[in-house]
Amino acid sequence: MKRTLSLLLALVMVLGTFSTVFAAMPETDVEKAELLKELGVLLGDNSGDLMLDKDLLRRDAVVLLSRLMKAEETARNFPTDDMPFDDNDDPLYDGYIAWAHANDYAKGISATKFDPKGDLTAQAFATFVLRALGYEIDAEAYATALETAEELGILADVDAENETVVKRSVMAVMTFNALYVPMKDSEVTLGEYLELELPQEEPEFAIEEVKATKSGLKKVFGRKLAARVL
Repeated sequence: MKRTLSLLLALVMVLGTFSTVFAAMPETDVEKAELLKELGVLLGDNSGDLMLDKDLLRRDAVVLLSRLMKAEETARNFPTDDMPFDDNDDPLYDGYIAWAHANDYAKGISATKFDPKGDLTAQAFATFVLRALGYEIDAEAYATALETAEELGILADVDAENETVVKRSVMAVMTFNALYVPMKDSEVTLGEYLELELPQEEPEFAIEEVKATKSGLKKVFGRKLAARVL
């Protein structure tokens, strides 16, 4: 009897530790955005406001792309001598825009205009996220970018069509989802590539039967791993 109680106590202690091992998975767009802020993926304005109700600007999407590609320092300090655009009024973004242009990651709206404060469609932002995952985006891939993003799980909890203007809240959700997606031709997720400590879906444990035998507990519990969020 004492042995059974000891084993039961041990079981309770083991089960009680799992809630601390697995961090809570954020559910709302605000929670996901705040987690991205804690991880340094999103920064917000000078006061830390993530401005989730605002449209995502083209210049900010380029900064995010460089961050997701582990190239932010390079992009920030990228030479601007060959940048053809003359409509950026904030020098902070000059290097980022020049970097995106030089690598063909982002095009201008004309030969001399980048439209840094313009908004992005869901189709356009999907191409940014896919680039971060290592996908080559040509004209054909651009045409089906949103479909590809949906297949990969990037659009989970997102209702958008090609021409939908992306809010920063939608950007946060798509970015959060992308961190759980494997890089192209790899088993390493974007989050792992960026060396981020992300929460995982908590495993479910169903206690089925406790029965003492000479060798201890005959069957303690059945372990059922929940599917990954995406």
